Amino acid sequence: MAGVISKLIEEIDWRDQLAQVLALAESIGYRKLAAGAVAGYVSWKIIYASFFSPLRSIPGPFLARLTGLRSEYIAAAGKTGHYAESEYEKYGDIYVHGPNAVSISNPSDCRTLLGSHAFIKSDFYKSVDILGVHNIFSTRDPLFNQMRRRQVGPSFTAGYLAKMEGKIIQHGTLSLKTKWDGVIAKAEQDGTDAIININNDLLFTTFDVTGALAFGRNFNALKNNDPTIIEWVADAVMYFGLITNVPALLYFPFNLFVRRLKHHLLCLADFSQESVDHRKNLLAQGEEKPGDLLAAFMDAVDPESKIRMSHTELLAEMVITLMAGSETSSNTIMWTMHLLMLYPECYKRVVDEVRSTFDKDHTIRYNEGRQNLPYLEAVLYESMRVRPVASGNWPRVVPRGGATFQGHFLPAGTIVIANFSGVSRHKDTWEDPYRFIPERFLDNEAVKRRIFAFSTGVRICPGRNLAWMEMVTILANMLKDYDFKLPDGAAFGPEICDENGLPKLMAMKHFIVAQPLNGEHDARLIITKAN
Repeated sequence: MAGVISKLIEEIDWRDQLAQVLALAESIGYRKLAAGAVAGYVSWKIIYASFFSPLRSIPGPFLARLTGLRSEYIAAAGKTGHYAESEYEKYGDIYVHGPNAVSISNPSDCRTLLGSHAFIKSDFYKSVDILGVHNIFSTRDPLFNQMRRRQVGPSFTAGYLAKMEGKIIQHGTLSLKTKWDGVIAKAEQDGTDAIININNDLLFTTFDVTGALAFGRNFNALKNNDPTIIEWVADAVMYFGLITNVPALLYFPFNLFVRRLKHHLLCLADFSQESVDHRKNLLAQGEEKPGDLLAAFMDAVDPESKIRMSHTELLAEMVITLMAGSETSSNTIMWTMHLLMLYPECYKRVVDEVRSTFDKDHTIRYNEGRQNLPYLEAVLYESMRVRPVASGNWPRVVPRGGATFQGHFLPAGTIVIANFSGVSRHKDTWEDPYRFIPERFLDNEAVKRRIFAFSTGVRICPGRNLAWMEMVTILANMLKDYDFKLPDGAAFGPEICDENGLPKLMAMKHFIVAQPLNGEHDARLIITKAN
């Protein structure tokens, strides 16, 4: 037995065992060293944020002072709007948004931030350089922005939009009427309530309008209940929202998580190319050039430099028009209808205004609506205040020499974010800010200028006139032709109140545009023809 043990001992490679033990000890030492380094880094971040950062005296969540991962998580989770509202309530007019970023909600401060090219857009916007080129939304270059606005600006003037109003009515109001009349007729045959999903139908409608104007194509999304292009845009918007907030998603292997989203963005680009080719073929066959956005974009030239858009820039502007101009308009109308269902007295007043002003068989045009329906206009303004659909993070950079907001000096390079949700609820600006009160906008142009739905200043939305034309014509004719009410068992209604004792709004998700979280269920309405 002793001999066997002796042989086993001889066969053991003690040097190898010793090497493994030393390696383990060394590994443990490295781990301790690494842990020490991490602890030291975190400690320094805490010390810097607390005692040395130029933002140290500004209120805000402590974690935001240490890392940008917090805001990236909020954006990726679709909770940008929620936090914009709650953090304004908690911290006020200015608060820390990131280690080198603040958010501001004072309307005067936001006008200063957005009113000139002094505060340029941050690198946050680079990810929205569609097809690798600047567009009117993404560019950080003030000179390029000015040139592009001179190129496309004439496309959105009142005079040029008047040429497109027929198509807006056709693909907007009249298409909805055809769809809803069919739904009502079928319900009558079946002996059931006619139920529509106001969110889906309005989304399909505004995409059809933009498709006709910016692509020269009939999407027929509403007619065929076809969400294909809408899903492409939704995925593209989500893609941009994610990569702008989580840049690591641009690189392998993390980019695998957004591969489908990016593919649908490329589908949009291919569709844009097909639309341009289709238009060129029609013109080559002798068809008269239509007065629409596609024609205007193809012919766009800067009157000063005589520069035209490149082919890639043209495609990029088509895509950005579809992305920026469809969901924003549809969601504004949708939230307006939701609010009207929660405030029956407002719903009755706006319906009475429309129906007492226009005959039942008359299709209301844009100028007629703006001139004769002041309460309807006020309803839209108040909806954009209560639920601003584009209230995400739109960062700017403090220029050389620094800037002061709310008594806090911010050095050059600090990121400043305009919190439009905070602006819309600003307690020194709005009386009873949580309540839906359209009357506050009646006969008050100064109050209307407090709404930042289309931004303000030098980077104000160039398509705002088109958006107003869609919203007024669609909403006015909807309210003239149909009665709406909530279905039995609806999760929201005038009697279902929030913590402020006011009618509770639908839950939302917010990547770039505020949308209903459970739209398939919560956005349903019963519809009947008006008497």
